[in-house]
Amino acid sequence: MKNIHQSIGIPIDMAIFLRVVARGNFVRASEDLGLTPSAISKAITRLEDRLGVRLLSRTTRNLSLTNEGTIYYKHAKDIATAIEQAEAETASSSKAPSGTLRITIAAALAKHQIVPLIPTFLALYPDIEIDLNITEQHVDIVKENCDIAIRPGTLIDSSLIGTKLAEAKRYICASESYISRYGKPLTPIDLQHHNCLTTSGFPSLSRWQFDINNEPFTMEINGKIKCDNTDLLLDLALAGKGIVRLLETVCGKALQKGSLIPLLEEYHQSENVPIWAVTPPGRLTLPRVRVFVDFLKERLRKNFWAH
Repeated sequence: MKNIHQSIGIPIDMAIFLRVVARGNFVRASEDLGLTPSAISKAITRLEDRLGVRLLSRTTRNLSLTNEGTIYYKHAKDIATAIEQAEAETASSSKAPSGTLRITIAAALAKHQIVPLIPTFLALYPDIEIDLNITEQHVDIVKENCDIAIRPGTLIDSSLIGTKLAEAKRYICASESYISRYGKPLTPIDLQHHNCLTTSGFPSLSRWQFDINNEPFTMEINGKIKCDNTDLLLDLALAGKGIVRLLETVCGKALQKGSLIPLLEEYHQSENVPIWAVTPPGRLTLPRVRVFVDFLKERLRKNFWAH
């Protein structure tokens, strides 16, 4: 993160307080701001003395907001967001987008869709730098000071701003080597006799939807291998280790090349899964964020299978 003296135009003690709350303790906040933990502590004490109230309850292990701290945090956050938005909109009218764009995204979506587009984006906007956080975990983008999270599926946190980039279908598929060895399932019930590769940590992704004679039903899928990394599931399927159900953002190119064969297409009910760019409130107005979201909306909606 930029040094505290380069941060947006709010009082320094307020900026320090916001970063302490976001990071959860003085040490992590000091690393972000380029200050010592002692300086962070003194700034919070100075702020509390000026306000005449206790903002943080301190223990040896963690910090928590007092009632007064909660009130102050809400207003301070609103002020910081408003100033950042005002400065971004003013600056965007006079200069090209610049700065570091912090993005968090799962490995498979990054590898197969986003990373191949980054060189083109940087050629268009040479003053922007990209900082990618590749993780399968659900990141608190406000706490971790990320500009954008790129996520498929239903949005959970209503306090964040979601911009739909595209929609993707799921495909049930397997390699030719797997089909040659174990046979091709002709109906959904046949999956009970096959090794299906599933995603761990997301129970809903192990419930595959089908339609037989206009009667929809859901089938609980089990197999010998579970993994929390979608790209590894793709690799396992390509290696002939089982049948997998993946978004076309991940398996589209393999299907196009014939490395994977689509299965049960006449039965499989694949809902359209939205792909979102999720941003903290006010962040979408930053020029570096806005141009990247607009770029992805234009490029992703054309053809997932082209990357």
